Amino acid sequence: MFNKSVLFLIPLILATNASQAQESMDVSKPSIADIELKRLMHQLDMETLNQENSKLNAKISKIDIQKRLEEKLFGVLPTVLSIVGVDGKFQARLSYQNGSQRIVSLNGVVNPGVKISNITPTSVEVSAGGKVTLLPMNANTANPMTMR
Repeated sequence: MFNKSVLFLIPLILATNASQAQESMDVSKPSIADIELKRLMHQLDMETLNQENSKLNAKISKIDIQKRLEEKLFGVLPTVLSIVGVDGKFQARLSYQNGSQRIVSLNGVVNPGVKISNITPTSVEVSAGGKVTLLPMNANTANPMTMR
């Protein structure tokens, strides 16, 4: 026969089992597998970010090396203050870092070994050692003026 002294435990046991069953079905609590999956995904995301960061750093280094090579090839380039021209023959007024200014035309020398290879109403191109680059325009450069 059943011991009546443990009857009071039945509701407690049922409530505990129901609570445990509810907890195991509760979707708001992630399982260990879910937590591990999230950790692995985060680790993968971090590895991807680190790889992208490495690629960007390599690109920055490449650009920096190219810039240093250009500086060696072209020297420190002047900025363009203005461009004027008559009948498609343009001249540019250049400003150097030391404060001096010069007016140059096609094939004029900017720095040793660096010549003006093209002047348009909006740009000045220089060449050295088979390489070509544009001179930077001064921020205060007015619109170019051309006359006929």
